[in-house]
Amino acid sequence: MIKVGVVNAWGANRGDEAMLSSLLCYLNSLNSDVKTTIYAHEWLDLDRHNNVEIKSWITPNDIFKRIPKYFRKLFLKSSLKWTELLRPITREIMNYDFVISSPAGPYFGSLYPNTELQCLLQLAFCKAKGIPFGILATSAGPFLEKRRNLIRKNIFDRGAFWTVRENISLKYLSALETKIEKYTGTDLVFAHPKRDLENFLTSGDLDEFEQLLNLLDRKSFIIVTLNKTPFIGTDGNVVDFDALSYIPKMGTLLRHVIDSTNCQLIIFPHFYGDSTEQQLIKNLIKFVDRSSAIRTLNPFYNSEAQMYLYSKAEFAISHRYHPTIFAAKAECPFMCIRHQFKVDGMLSMFENPGPMVNTLDSSDKWIAAFNEAWETRDSIKQQIQKHLPNVIECSQKHFDILGSYIRTISQK
Repeated sequence: MIKVGVVNAWGANRGDEAMLSSLLCYLNSLNSDVKTTIYAHEWLDLDRHNNVEIKSWITPNDIFKRIPKYFRKLFLKSSLKWTELLRPITREIMNYDFVISSPAGPYFGSLYPNTELQCLLQLAFCKAKGIPFGILATSAGPFLEKRRNLIRKNIFDRGAFWTVRENISLKYLSALETKIEKYTGTDLVFAHPKRDLENFLTSGDLDEFEQLLNLLDRKSFIIVTLNKTPFIGTDGNVVDFDALSYIPKMGTLLRHVIDSTNCQLIIFPHFYGDSTEQQLIKNLIKFVDRSSAIRTLNPFYNSEAQMYLYSKAEFAISHRYHPTIFAAKAECPFMCIRHQFKVDGMLSMFENPGPMVNTLDSSDKWIAAFNEAWETRDSIKQQIQKHLPNVIECSQKHFDILGSYIRTISQK
């Protein structure tokens, strides 16, 4: 049996789940017997997959329980002595044949400085123990801090490969000048296989889901996914999310959508029924004041169920990265409110279908963009269909590269 560890998984949302579901589908398709352990920061809805165990992130506290906090801080600031210091205290952890740093956003880079060191630490464990590792299908960068780049390069240089999902991430990574082999593809969700309903829904959920499908067949519907995270520019500038200003802004757009299309709106929760998101949805529906025309999807439907529903929708309005991918993969025309550079990188692979607006634009610009996208939805769909085969093929490249290493291990 081949033991694979997946570190730096985040969780608690349908996008992270979908990427890891795609990875597990691939690993389970291999002829080799693969057992996967995922170290996730928060809960992941992946019980439908076989041969997988979910554990919590390995934190510095787990490793350095006997070391005073002051010395732990000194350790984390050290750039070149991680390997030597870690070797005697990692005997009981990370006993894998291969380790994958999880597909996700740019957790290596300057956008998330508070958590980056902990993510680097997971790969430092691998370096200390001589475990081969690869970084799979992430966004990356920018890498702005010269001092921290010493730590980054010292660890990344020992990796087998790093595959990124946008050209801009490859540009940032190439500027870092690390020795790790670098490749570019597209987001891992594009490589997720289309599976029958019984493969990702329990028998009880399947009955309820089919009832929902029958209900949705009666009227055209538009899927809406909301944002609730800060806007982060490539320069590291952060604009905090403010629900009090977001609700009237998004609510004005959705009220216009209902009145101009006569479609049913269905809001898709993205954060596993998170209480903050659920309250945001309730307050938004109250503001829109069109209760008969807007409803919320059961938050417990997994990412594969959500992707299936996109194939039935007339249109989608997305303020999230992965829901936009769900729409594109299902060939559903969409309007995307762009949020972070990874969205720009992904949409450029489709030659930017539809009008371009972002989080900081006004509600008037959002409405104008919707009008244009709605009127041209057939051509947007054709543009998605034109590029989707190549985007899927590029996504599969991540697995081609990973598979070559897994096969080498299985032959030993």
